[in-house]
Amino acid sequence: MTQNVKVAGAWKTAVPRVKVAGAWKTVKYGWVKVAGVWRKFHDQGLDTQVVTSGVQGVTPNRSYGFSLLGSPIGSCADGVSDMTGTAVKGLYWTEAAQQLMFAVGGVWPNAGWTTMTILGQYAVNRASAAFLTSGGDTYWSWNSVPNPYAADRIVTWT
Repeated sequence: MTQNVKVAGAWKTAVPRVKVAGAWKTVKYGWVKVAGVWRKFHDQGLDTQVVTSGVQGVTPNRSYGFSLLGSPIGSCADGVSDMTGTAVKGLYWTEAAQQLMFAVGGVWPNAGWTTMTILGQYAVNRASAAFLTSGGDTYWSWNSVPNPYAADRIVTWT
């Protein structure tokens, strides 16, 4: 992770480090105040979640991944979106619609992140998503996407 710091009136790039148990370590995440709200940032992007993929249903109506919506499937660690501070409600794919879904608790604007990447292979852009708020939750979905949750996955947002 790098950050910009002002030194003697000039901006310079620095790699933040902290001393832990006598050894210097590179900072992996930190906190920044955005519009009056403290938000966590990561060296790998805005947030990282680990999905232990589950499967539910029968062909052609199976769902893969993690969801707390309807009948729960799979699991998600840490399960709290660092972008909103609320629960991740779903990171899943539906077979019939070939649709990828990302859902969080609460009503949020369609902003705050650019790309969701699954296992470093499958990347979707927020700008190309269908966006919906319903029942106190916020949803982003993408159609015609291959199943990225055939196995456990790491999901990152930038």
